[in-house]
Amino acid sequence: MGLLVLSIAISYPLADLFSLGQQVASHVVIIVSASVLKVAYVARCIALYEQHKQVC
Repeated sequence: MGLLVLSIAISYPLADLFSLGQQVASHVVIIVSASVLKVAYVARCIALYEQHKQVC
C-alpha cells in the first residue's frame, strides 16, 4: 500500500522533482500495485465466503 501511495506522489504532485524515466516507472508501479490490491481484495472475499462469514 505504501508503494502505491509513494508512486502516486512521484507521478503527480512531485513530478517536477523526478526524471521522465522515474515518472514512467512510477506510473507502471501504480498499475501493478492497484491490480495486486484488487486481486488481494477478491481473494479475501473468497476466503470469507468459504468460511461462511459475511463478505463486505
